[in-house]
Amino acid sequence: MKLLISIFFSIIAISAFAQLKSSYLFVGTYTPPRGNGDGISVYEFNPNDGSVKFISKVACENSSYLSISNNKKFVYAVNQNAAIKPNGVSAFSFNATNGTLRFVNSQLVNAEGPCYINTDKKNRWLFTANYTAGSLSVLPILKDGSIDTIRQLIQQKGSSIVKERQEASHMHTAVFSPDEKFLITTNLGTDKISQFEFSSNSKYQPLLIDSTKDISVIPGSGPRHVAFGTSKKMMYVIQELSGHF
Repeated sequence: MKLLISIFFSIIAISAFAQLKSSYLFVGTYTPPRGNGDGISVYEFNPNDGSVKFISKVACENSSYLSISNNKKFVYAVNQNAAIKPNGVSAFSFNATNGTLRFVNSQLVNAEGPCYINTDKKNRWLFTANYTAGSLSVLPILKDGSIDTIRQLIQQKGSSIVKERQEASHMHTAVFSPDEKFLITTNLGTDKISQFEFSSNSKYQPLLIDSTKDISVIPGSGPRHVAFGTSKKMMYVIQELSGHF
């Protein structure tokens, strides 16, 4: 396994473990009544011709975004439920020999609408950006890959000028800086980008909150996703509402 690719669309999350000639492709879906999906599917993906072959499937409610551990042994999914239902995250172990996922456990994130999930390289902490609640949830990952109960819940407040989309805080992503010293989040609802100092070895609350480091973008932009250039010195942010970078 040499390469990890992650792609997200509005209704599915796709991730791949690359092998020498083919890759494992993971597809997460919205399940009924929100969508027509039925969990997380695993495919064999041929990057040379774009063909896919179904391998296995596992049940998972509303797995709208996925994250793969750095050791490639676990897959983590958000369970993005409606406001009237508990919202959480689920852990699955992955067998690279036969391409199957096995459910490990689930935990609540204590917030509505988790839409993005990420883990640190040491696989000690899990983070969800909660769109509906406008917050960030932080949960420990145990040595066996299972998820422990929530340790930090960082709530952001505010609004911006596009009233139908920016009436409140809507956190959208949680991405590490290349050196993993900071976790960077985007808030579509407040037009702000936040950075939290990260300590992987912390036993309780690994993120330091410092709102003075928040960056405001042009009102009405709606920052959504973040990516770093190959030089690791430039950060790029796509703005969902304005369509700008």
